[in-house]
Amino acid sequence: MKVLVVALSPAVDQVMVLNPTPEEGKIYRAIRKYRSPGSKSLNVARFLNQLGHEVTVVGFFGPFMGRWLVNECQKQGIHVVEVPTVQDNRISVILLKDGSEEVISDLPMEVTGEEYLQLLDLLRGSLREQSHVVFSGSIAQGIGMSNFGALIDEVVSRGLKVVVDVRSEFLRIAAPSAWLLKVNQHEAEALAEIPAQANVGITCEGMGAVFRSSDGKWFRVQVPQVEAVNTVGAGDVFLAYLLDHYWRTDSWEGALRVAAAAATSSVITEEIGKVDYSMFEDLLGRVLVIEETADGKGKSTIDGWLC
Repeated sequence: MKVLVVALSPAVDQVMVLNPTPEEGKIYRAIRKYRSPGSKSLNVARFLNQLGHEVTVVGFFGPFMGRWLVNECQKQGIHVVEVPTVQDNRISVILLKDGSEEVISDLPMEVTGEEYLQLLDLLRGSLREQSHVVFSGSIAQGIGMSNFGALIDEVVSRGLKVVVDVRSEFLRIAAPSAWLLKVNQHEAEALAEIPAQANVGITCEGMGAVFRSSDGKWFRVQVPQVEAVNTVGAGDVFLAYLLDHYWRTDSWEGALRVAAAAATSSVITEEIGKVDYSMFEDLLGRVLVIEETADGKGKSTIDGWLC
C-alpha cells in the first residue's frame, strides 16, 4: 500500500535506561540508550515501512535535529518530502529506571505562516498515487484549527482516505472527514458529542481497546496483562498493525487481534515500538476480540462506549 504520513511536529525520541543507584546522591548514569525518529507521525511511518508498505512523509524538519531525522528515515527506506524550518525539531526523553517510566517532553515546535504554506503546497504535490493519508502526532504551534482543516480538506477533495490520531482539539476538525480515527481513552472524551460515522478505535492502555466500524459493528478487545517496560509508541504499533492487517484481509476483527497482540508485545521491550515476536505469536491466541451489541451506545456518537 502507498501511504502518505503528514508529520506536523516530528521529534527525536531518546530512551535512556538508568542505573537505579545514583552517584553522589543525584547523578543517574545511563547504562543503555536508544534513539529513533519519533513522535506518533514518524513512529507510524517507520512501523508501516517495516511491514512492507511504501511510505512517504511530508513534514517540518529543522536545521540540526531535523537533518538527523530526515537521514534516519531515508536510511530505513522512507521517502521524505521536507519543509525546512527555522526552528529545530523537538527532543523527547524517556527515562527507564528500576521498573518506572518517565517521559520528558520538549517545548513544542513552532512554524511560520510561510512554512505552513510551503507544507500545504508540498502536500498537494505528494497526493498523487496515494490511497491513504495519515495525520498523526503533535501539531506545531503556528498551525491553527483552520490551517489543519485546510490540510484535511485538501486530502478529502482528492477522494483519499484520511487516518487521524491527533490531540483532542484537532479531532473535532478531522472527525467528520476521517475514514479511521484512532485515539486513546483521554482523547476519546473529545468525541463524545461528535458524529463518528468513520471507523473509530480507542486504545485503553493496558486494558485493550474498543472499536466501532463504519458499518455499525462494535468490538471490545481484551489483552492479557504483561509487565510493561516502555509503553511509549505502543499506540502507534497498534495503529500500524491495524492498518496493515485490514488492508491485507479486509477484516477489522482479525486486524484488531493482530494490532492488540503487537502493541502489547512491544511494551515489554526497552526500545520504542520494538515488537517481541515470540510474545507476539503467543498473544495472537490469547487476545480476545468480542463483538458487542449497540444497546446503550450512541448511534451517531461514541457515547456509552468509552474505556
